[in-house]
Amino acid sequence: MKNKKKKVFLIVASVVLLLAVGGAALFSFTIGYPARLINAEKKLNALKQTEWKEDEILLCGSSFIEYWESSGSDLAPLTTYNLGVASTVISDWDKWVDKMIAPFKPRAVVLYVGSNDIHGSIGSKDGSVAAEEIKALLEKIREKTGAKLYYISIAPTVLRENVWDEAKECNEAVEKYCAEKEYLNFIDCTPALLDADGGLRQGIYRADKLHFNEKGYEIWKNVIAPVLIGDLYADAD
Repeated sequence: MKNKKKKVFLIVASVVLLLAVGGAALFSFTIGYPARLINAEKKLNALKQTEWKEDEILLCGSSFIEYWESSGSDLAPLTTYNLGVASTVISDWDKWVDKMIAPFKPRAVVLYVGSNDIHGSIGSKDGSVAAEEIKALLEKIREKTGAKLYYISIAPTVLRENVWDEAKECNEAVEKYCAEKEYLNFIDCTPALLDADGGLRQGIYRADKLHFNEKGYEIWKNVIAPVLIGDLYADAD
């Protein structure tokens, strides 16, 4: 009888845990939308209150962009505006193109999205599905702005290592698509984020095992800056 009760308890506990994890993911990526929208409005209003210029470069996407606090200096002498909003998913930016991107009439948009769509919990998308949504978003931004577009590859992380195969599939599909379009550019940061054995490079993540620390952003700078500066600074001249 005791063993039976213990078995029932373990089953109930497992169900509760799954519901809790799933509920947190559901809140973060669906019910949590109003919070993301509020944060987006704050970022938008803050930028509008500065002496921003048209025909410059927007950095858009989720927390990897928002937390890139050194992006301005890392990408100098280019003039860039960081509009990253933490926790955002592809569909958020699809809704926001008209208000978050198009009004600034950028000559280039740098985009990092998709990692929050492939999160490994309830509602997580397959890599192929996320890739199709990213392609559609890139085309929508192009249609609305005529800007050059740069997509930064989804980064491998400790927290989401279990869905890295899906993220990698997404990266590969988007990279292939970008290669077919003159106005699309794929920036592949993955090799620089892995060690010699192909595993995750140590010491580049925050305590949450998801976001980059300063060392992680240093890697991003070393990969992304030469691409953007080499391409867009020449255009400015």
